[in-house]
Amino acid sequence: MKYLIENRSLIDTTLEPLQLYFNIRDNALGKQWQEVLIKNFFSKDSLMPEDHPVDKLESHWGIPKHPRSIAVMCDAINLGIKIINEEIRPKGYPRIDLDFSVSLLETNAFRDLMNEAHFHFETLVGQKWDVGKWFNNASERGKWAIMELNTNIHQIESYFDGMFEDEQGELYFDDWELRWKDWPLYNGGTETPDIKDAIMLAVSYNCMDFLTKTHPRHNQFKELEKNSITYDSYKCYYEGLPWGSVTLNYAQTGKPYFDAFKDQDKVVSRENITGCRYITGETFIHFFLNTDKTAVEDAYRKWIVENNFDLNDITQGYWPLIVADIDRQSIIPKYGTTDEEVHAMLLKYHDITNVALCDDDYNIIMARDYSWYTWKDQYNAMKAMFK
Repeated sequence: MKYLIENRSLIDTTLEPLQLYFNIRDNALGKQWQEVLIKNFFSKDSLMPEDHPVDKLESHWGIPKHPRSIAVMCDAINLGIKIINEEIRPKGYPRIDLDFSVSLLETNAFRDLMNEAHFHFETLVGQKWDVGKWFNNASERGKWAIMELNTNIHQIESYFDGMFEDEQGELYFDDWELRWKDWPLYNGGTETPDIKDAIMLAVSYNCMDFLTKTHPRHNQFKELEKNSITYDSYKCYYEGLPWGSVTLNYAQTGKPYFDAFKDQDKVVSRENITGCRYITGETFIHFFLNTDKTAVEDAYRKWIVENNFDLNDITQGYWPLIVADIDRQSIIPKYGTTDEEVHAMLLKYHDITNVALCDDDYNIIMARDYSWYTWKDQYNAMKAMFK
């Protein structure tokens, strides 16, 4: 069985649709994920209505020339903060005194700013199994603003952390340089890991339907508990992330262990550091070139132990849970002759238009069409609703 994600360019309309096929792993994790995917999104009686949108505000992470630019996201997160201060501060929550701008993000304040903003989100929203009182008692406008905080934090990180210009003025990505440059592991910045061009796609339905104004059901706590990751699925973890890996989406609030580690986050509360607990059918698709991170993985293990987490408890979800792998024969030589050439092609695409399950001969069995709107349509509709 294959998983298909189809994309289009929002800049060059002459480009043909980009079709990315992935081979679903034939193990306990792959089977559990496929079963939930069909149940939640593809079956006739699925939890998600056929016309519910995929969340295009969080679908493409780290695409340097995406129309949803850093400046656009700074405006969006500032609007979210403004609404939170208007809606939730009168109920007793302290004022959030943050103002995002591209110029500020270019300074050494970047990492602390992002961690502080994410701390506010965690405090406001709580966990799926223990929803925060601020979120629970907020108006729909306030809830949207809280979620906007999180959406734009992660998107700004994925864009800004690794955007650089080479001598020719061309953009390139070193997604780890800013995050790691001050680590003692790399001699205070004299060395950085050889990891470049890190981008990610996300297939998530964790957004309000902006046409019907209804919320999704698949990520409500009672539904999540029906699809907890089994022990056999946890046993399928992999200490690495090959180019073109499809992993479980993070279906809860909080911060994954590896994110807390790499962000050097001293602000996040311990109870908000959690690994994946649930399967929803949603995914992250990772395209990280040159991912030889032995030193990083060793430092990560050390961090887990030093912070008194049980390294031997695989149910904590410290490592990637991969459900599918890129189908190379469908992309090479169609989009390039090497991973690097295909990767360069990926950077030209910005919009998910179709998600499908296919048989081994690439015939579509089940599919959902998302070509009828873009990220801008989604954001403008939500902004008009709550501004």
